Amino acid sequence: MLGEHVLWSIFRRFKMPLVFIFTLLSIENVVMVLTPFLLGLAIDGLLSGNFTPVFWLGSLLVSGIVVGTGRRFFDTRCYGSIYAKLASENAVNGWNKGQSVSSLSARSEQIHEMVSFVEVELTQSYNAVIKIAGALLMLSIVDLYLLVGCLISAGIIGLIYIISHKRIFRLNRGLNDQHEKQVLTLEKRNALKMQCHFKCMTRWSIRLSDLEARNFALIDLVAIALVLGSLWVAASGGQATPGSIFAILAYVLEFVEGSYLLPLAFQQFVRLNEITSRLTISPSRSEETLDELPS
Repeated sequence: MLGEHVLWSIFRRFKMPLVFIFTLLSIENVVMVLTPFLLGLAIDGLLSGNFTPVFWLGSLLVSGIVVGTGRRFFDTRCYGSIYAKLASENAVNGWNKGQSVSSLSARSEQIHEMVSFVEVELTQSYNAVIKIAGALLMLSIVDLYLLVGCLISAGIIGLIYIISHKRIFRLNRGLNDQHEKQVLTLEKRNALKMQCHFKCMTRWSIRLSDLEARNFALIDLVAIALVLGSLWVAASGGQATPGSIFAILAYVLEFVEGSYLLPLAFQQFVRLNEITSRLTISPSRSEETLDELPS
């Protein structure tokens, strides 16, 4: 049954290739976490005439390129195979249940979006989690004030998305409901209904975009405060060197980058939850008329 092949079931069913992909991804992320530290050492080494850290840095970066290239060759083939299998099963299952072409077409696209979430957003989230954890670990070694500042920032960002979670889900449900009617609307060849359908799609998308813009404006303010505070802490240290200041700022910026990626993945995960809920229920709900504009 297709309903069983939702996000977590994908991992159970295709466990071995996904474990291999995420193992390579872990090695890549270890390289990225170590890079600012070695780059800081290389800067201080060059200033003092010591070129050994530069050799270490170069070796680390080359190894990261080799692992990353191999992973990219493999994961495209892996995720393409997963999508082909799930989409085919969705079509056969839909034919047996007598689902409309409109519903089958929309749900095939939704399966593609679900697999793309694993390939793109989940990969980015995994990268972000390791970046954040690595940055926090390195910053905790340097200065506890930097660690506390990052944790407070993470808490504020998490609160922003906890508050907006239900609204994100509701807006995605409205958008997906309307999208499942697209083929039926086009088959009717009614210009007024077609215009109303695309107008509804646009309105749902605008409301999602507006919510995302407000959330990211708040995240930007938190990130600015964190970066400026970290710069002051790094520069005010009595033992600070150019390399150590660079490394501190690099880790803070990695934390900020991860803080941007995780909310995006969270929003997509909410959308994915809404999609998987409709892949496991009767298609009758998606066949209903939803030509009213979102209020």
